[in-house]
Amino acid sequence: MSYIGKDVQLNVGNSAREMMNHIITLAQETGCTFIIAAHTSKQVSAEAINRLIGSIDFISSARSVLTVGKNPNCEDQKALAHTKSNLGPLASTILYHLDYEDGLVKFDSYSTLTDNEIIAPKEPRGKTAPATEEAKDFLMEVLADGYAISKEVQDAAKMAGISHGTLQKAKDELKITTKHYKGDARLLYWWIMPGREVPEHVRQYRNPDKVEKSK
Repeated sequence: MSYIGKDVQLNVGNSAREMMNHIITLAQETGCTFIIAAHTSKQVSAEAINRLIGSIDFISSARSVLTVGKNPNCEDQKALAHTKSNLGPLASTILYHLDYEDGLVKFDSYSTLTDNEIIAPKEPRGKTAPATEEAKDFLMEVLADGYAISKEVQDAAKMAGISHGTLQKAKDELKITTKHYKGDARLLYWWIMPGREVPEHVRQYRNPDKVEKSK
């Protein structure tokens, strides 16, 4: 997602959902299919469907989600797996390779490999990365803008398989603060990276009817 507009916050559910609603409306009016390409996070313990960088609303709004990775059994072979489908059964994973001489993507075969298998790390990071380090990676990605709504961070962490205690420890180590802005009728709490603040236009951008009290 190289350009989504300066007012859209990738990690904030309401903001992502509003942008996706515009795309859905445009697709319905024109009959066009829109393809959104996005990167996955480093949260290796999370399911593929929860590893998209940004709000889960991007996944929720899509009718079909594909995951691109590698064949763990063949270093030169890529894989395309079907992660979500609202239109029918999931399709078989496709194995393919890149022909650099001809500049072509060439089909090899179908496979039973799953989306989780094709994006799994080559080998465990130690015994898998320490839980706190993985939670810190998660927070660095979710708070890429420098801030995010507290409840949405915690909901995303839960979906990524990160416990509340581990998340809080990572938050403390990264010196992330929790802040409520005076005069905000919605009672929103924000998690904010050191040296950052939530811009005024972002605080006023959300739906005033949605109240969030979790710290």
